[in-house]
Amino acid sequence: MNNNSILALEKLRNFFMSEIFMAVVCIMAALVTITKQEIYGAVIFVLIISFLLVICDDVIVTTLPFLLLSCFAAKCKNSFDIFIGFWWIVFIIVPALVFHFVYYRDKKAYSMGKSFWAIFMVSIAVTLGGIGKISPQEYFAGVSISNILGLGFGMLLAYFLMNGSFKPSDKYLFSDRFAKIMLVTAIFGCFMILHHYIINLETFLARPRILQFQWRNNLSTMLMLAMPFVFYMSVKRTSYLVLGFIVYGCILLSGSRGGMLFGGIELLICIVTLIVVDKRKRKINLVILAGIMIACVFAMSDVIFLLSKTFERFQSKGENRIRYGLYKRAIEDFKSNPITGRGIGYMGNRDIHKSAKFALCWYHSSVFQIIGSFGIIGIIAYVNQYINRLKIFLQNRKNFFNITVFISYIGIELMSLVNPGVFSPIPYLLIVTMYFIIIDNCNTQEDMDAYYRLKAGEIKSSEEQKVKIETENLV
Repeated sequence: MNNNSILALEKLRNFFMSEIFMAVVCIMAALVTITKQEIYGAVIFVLIISFLLVICDDVIVTTLPFLLLSCFAAKCKNSFDIFIGFWWIVFIIVPALVFHFVYYRDKKAYSMGKSFWAIFMVSIAVTLGGIGKISPQEYFAGVSISNILGLGFGMLLAYFLMNGSFKPSDKYLFSDRFAKIMLVTAIFGCFMILHHYIINLETFLARPRILQFQWRNNLSTMLMLAMPFVFYMSVKRTSYLVLGFIVYGCILLSGSRGGMLFGGIELLICIVTLIVVDKRKRKINLVILAGIMIACVFAMSDVIFLLSKTFERFQSKGENRIRYGLYKRAIEDFKSNPITGRGIGYMGNRDIHKSAKFALCWYHSSVFQIIGSFGIIGIIAYVNQYINRLKIFLQNRKNFFNITVFISYIGIELMSLVNPGVFSPIPYLLIVTMYFIIIDNCNTQEDMDAYYRLKAGEIKSSEEQKVKIETENLV
């Protein structure tokens, strides 16, 4: 490439790293939601991600389009027959992935990383799941084998590749960049829920109660992933503290029981963490929190009426019977094959809950999924992985950003207690895998010190530099 081509490519890459591009893809995702064209929107976003993989040497540029796609694709349940018509897109995204990780390999420090062997053990457990009990037809079915690879050795490969791709940069502070991506994701998730209420405003005003919709749990999970980063950003801008409560408010509006319960726990963790670590703005944060609490007390009766349907669903015998039935069946499946379980592709539980086409018959709980699908080998492998993740966090805990990432991880693990959650390879398990690469690789104190020394000339005042440093190193 000549100098002009190199310069043009660099300008293009800088644009894709800019906040303008973040706004553009967010507007595109909003248009997808408004026009109700989620299928075609998913195709367009996959094409965008493929293009970015080829053009950009930094994989982080694909993170926001991927997360926005994960949000609006939540509406696409029972769309397998439509999606299969776009089979050809595989021949675009797969070559783009191969090109990116091969062509830019000299810029990526590939290594096995601290999570490699823990994921390897899980991959063994997932692959062996059901051996001796599950039929060959079930094991080698398309939906089964794709999830076995996605939860197992496919995710191990993704970890290996991402472990060399997510790393500190001299062009931006990773924590700033990633937190902004999650902030935009939170805003878009709130937009999706509020848009649903706006287009059904007449129904809602007739009787102000939660509107029911199918994609509530998935979108609540995405909002719980993003919510801790909104509180993290409040260290820089106090108004984001209020936005954090709006995010939880939208989780409540979704009608998700898991979101209400576990999102509330996550919210409390975020608040306590912020008060403890942000000493500089502790007084003003406490004043704002007190004001929000007082407003909630005055509106309590209206809020209870608004959420009454969700409260009723907690006591719904029909919905609870399905979940309890699946949990009981998981124990029975474990007893039937205690060493390797029934396998991830086992479909014998459809008498309790019939899954959608090309979807697994989940136990709807990570704990029971491990017990029922992978047996003793799976229990050992997953416990080892949880211990490994805790060690990685504890080794890198003296940093507000890393604490924020871990709180987000806690949120999705909580939601996974009552939903497939982390047993969905894309997006949730992939995001969790990325989280522990980030905690381990991307935000050490040495990286931040080097960044600030490099960028010292671009920071206008010592006070601004102090605020930046305090944001990253509050504990």
